[in-house]
Amino acid sequence: MTLKADYYYHACDPQVIAQKGENTLTLRFQTTEVHGDRYGRSGKHVHIELPTGFAMQLLTGLKAAQGELGLSENVPFPLLFSTPPKRETN
Repeated sequence: MTLKADYYYHACDPQVIAQKGENTLTLRFQTTEVHGDRYGRSGKHVHIELPTGFAMQLLTGLKAAQGELGLSENVPFPLLFSTPPKRETN
């Protein structure tokens, strides 16, 4: 299926940023760029902020794709971390 997108990125290193008491989750990815004949990390990041309901809808879709395509549950590193609220940072 080909869908037209206004923005299209190749990305890696997915992370989920969550803060207690917030109603959104931020998905963070590092973009990639072509290095010769392969993709490599660009050092630039994309953040996509989703209300928790839409984030859970995405999770449901990912789990369905996992089952349908027989994808592994093994991940090489934790994908969820929390950041302190803004008032606790420098």
